[in-house]
Amino acid sequence: MTDKTIDQLTLTTVALTTAVEFPIWQSAATWKANLTQLAAFIGTAGLSSIPDGDLLANISGGTAQPSAVTASAFLDHVFGTAEGGIIQRGASAWQFLSPGVVGQLLSEGAGPLGSWANISSFLVAGTGITFSGSRTVTISAPSAAGGTVTSIAVGAGLTGGPITTAGTISFNGKGLPLRVNTATITTVTTSDFIVAMNLTTPAISTVVLHASPSAGDEYIVKDSSTTATTGFSTFNCFVSGNGKNIDNSGTYTMNLDGQSARFIYDGTQYGVYGPY
Repeated sequence: MTDKTIDQLTLTTVALTTAVEFPIWQSAATWKANLTQLAAFIGTAGLSSIPDGDLLANISGGTAQPSAVTASAFLDHVFGTAEGGIIQRGASAWQFLSPGVVGQLLSEGAGPLGSWANISSFLVAGTGITFSGSRTVTISAPSAAGGTVTSIAVGAGLTGGPITTAGTISFNGKGLPLRVNTATITTVTTSDFIVAMNLTTPAISTVVLHASPSAGDEYIVKDSSTTATTGFSTFNCFVSGNGKNIDNSGTYTMNLDGQSARFIYDGTQYGVYGPY
C-alpha cells in the first residue's frame, strides 16, 4: 500500500451514524474508528493545552479560530478598557456602567442597577449647605443668628442678678431656701424648699403642700421647736396634700420631736421619704 496525503484521497459520501466505522491510515497500517471514538479523541487529546484560568475564545474582532485568552483580556474585549468601569447584571444580560466623574456618587435608582449621581441629588441646600455646580457642596457652621438674652434673673439661694450684660451668679451662702414658720397653718410656695415649724404659741399645726406641683418637686417639713414639750410629739403637725394624695392618703401626720420628712411629687401623688 502506498502512503497518500489527505488531499490525494478520493472522497466518498457515507451516511454516518455513531456506529459506522471508517478507515484511518497510518503509515502501512489501516485503522478503523466510529464517530463516538473520534468525538472522544477530539474532545480531549485533540485540543491543545491552555494556561490555568484562561478561556478559549476569539477576541480578534473578526471570524477566527479560538485561542487561549485571559479572563481580563476577554472582559476588555466585551466591555472595553475604561478604568473604573463597573459590570453589573441586568434583567436579561450583563451590562457595563462607564466610570463616573469626580464628585459623583454611586446610587441605586428606581431599579436595582447602580448609576452615577451628583451629590446635589442627595442634599438640599439650606442653612450652612451651599452648592457650587452640581458636584461640589460646602457645609459650614450656621451663624449665631437668633434671639438675644437681655437679662438673667436669680431665684432663692442665688445672688448676683439680674445680669443684663456680664456678671457672676453665686450661692448666697444660705444654702437651700429655708422658711421658718411661726403660724399654725402655712401653705408652701414654689420658692420654698425647707419649711421649719417653730410656732410662737405651741399648738397643733398644719402644712399645706403646693396644689399644682410638677413631677420632681420636693419639700421638707421640719420640727424646729426648742423643747420636747412644744414639739411634734405633744403638738402634732398634719401635712396636707392640698388635693393630692400623700402615700395614698390625703394627709400625713408628723408626731416625733425634731422630726423632718421629705415630700417628693412623682406626677401623681406625693411620696414621703423619712422621717429623719
